[in-house]
Amino acid sequence: MNPSTVDAPLPAVLLADADLLLRRAVVQVADELGLARVHGAPDLHAAVRQMETQPFMALVIALDRDGDAIDLLTLLRCGQYPSPAATPVAVLTGPGRDIDAARLSSLGIRETQRSPCSARGVLDLIARLLQQPPTGKP
Repeated sequence: MNPSTVDAPLPAVLLADADLLLRRAVVQVADELGLARVHGAPDLHAAVRQMETQPFMALVIALDRDGDAIDLLTLLRCGQYPSPAATPVAVLTGPGRDIDAARLSSLGIRETQRSPCSARGVLDLIARLLQQPPTGKP
């Protein structure tokens, strides 16, 4: 087999959001477009399980009311997961999810998007993340 005809694997991206329809649409369309291999997680516990077992090139994480998302991102920046500490991250915000802009900035979060959002919006967000150089602040 000629190496030039072998497709490079798509970058792995983790999308942690409770919206099942959004996750399914983003997973399917990202794959069809050859953008990324998106792994969906319905909550932060599922996201942590996936992050413990494989590296991701980018993360899109919905902020939660309890601050667990911030804890997860802090551990990422401290090198506690297989993903590089500088992995590009975006957060989804929405009603009841307070934004601490200074804290997000200190974690190297450059992208935020308000929920509910469209699959197109999340796909565009993923495309921007994959174009960014690693910027995490350990």
